Amino acid sequence: MRNLIKRRPLTSRPAGPRPTGVKGAEQDGRDAISSVIPAKAGIPTAKSERNGEIPAFAGMTELGPFPASCVEKPMTSAFSRPALICNSQSGSHDPAIETAIAQACEAARAPLAATFALPDDEIPDAGALRAKGIDLLIVWTGDGTINAAASEAAGWDGAILPLPGGTLNLLSKALHGDRPATDILTDALGGKARRRPVPIVRSESGTAFITIVAGPATRWAEVRETMRQDGIVEASRAAPDALETMLNAPGVRVAGQDAAYPAIILTPIETGLRADGILTEGSMDVLRHGLAWLGGDFRDGPSEEVARAETIILESDAPISLEYDGELAETPSPARFALGMSAVDFIATA
Repeated sequence: MRNLIKRRPLTSRPAGPRPTGVKGAEQDGRDAISSVIPAKAGIPTAKSERNGEIPAFAGMTELGPFPASCVEKPMTSAFSRPALICNSQSGSHDPAIETAIAQACEAARAPLAATFALPDDEIPDAGALRAKGIDLLIVWTGDGTINAAASEAAGWDGAILPLPGGTLNLLSKALHGDRPATDILTDALGGKARRRPVPIVRSESGTAFITIVAGPATRWAEVRETMRQDGIVEASRAAPDALETMLNAPGVRVAGQDAAYPAIILTPIETGLRADGILTEGSMDVLRHGLAWLGGDFRDGPSEEVARAETIILESDAPISLEYDGELAETPSPARFALGMSAVDFIATA
């Protein structure tokens, strides 16, 4: 590995203790989703865990009050016509869990009114859900499909219940904690839940309900997918290219800042968007990032918070590679990302 680690020069950063991940962003996101957000005229100046105060750069806008529409709505009536989205071809699909989901609905006197089994069936849009009289859309898939289902259902007056059915299950964990799908469903159908829109990241390239990862390090997502589909031997053949790209391709930076990173992770939280730059300052950092991506949660790698604002603009000397809730894309530089609210309600049980 030593011969592969040829870093392009990046702007130096002040010395000091280094954070070791962005799990705080997950908790921030969970707080934003699971608790009532107070109305306030502004927020204190954001602090970087490493660099102290984060000034307002040209690529950031001052935060104002969080949208009042984010306030949760108590559950006043039980759901009666749930529908299920699942993916029978997914490696995470378990017929026994699908049966248990159907049985939980029966036990709650709300039998499934429809099942949309991907890839044979299409993800229903708002019109299709209204036509079938669906009031609860149970999405038992990975984060990428949950993203697609929420986008299709925009404007529908029902609610979406994400269940853990993929690799990371980040949105399900934020809404429900790390719990089995049937336990979450039982609480939701039993009225032990809340419904509300959730904060999202908006851009011209798409919408993320959990995170956007921007930068050349997103190549590790391809290695992870290769390992999932073809095994570790094939993944080991793809890993050197991903490592080379992460270390030597043009990095990304927040507009107005000098430091560039192999990737910046954008997370929607109560106070806006949180941007964390991943760190690759030595062979151990590189190894930890590789293991974090292959293990499923890229946020476990070393990182530092670099910005927190309602709008963040990212720049690079090359097109910016993106990962939206697990789905890959690319956007020209500069790219603007802004805090938004989902156009459909979600169910939270935690």
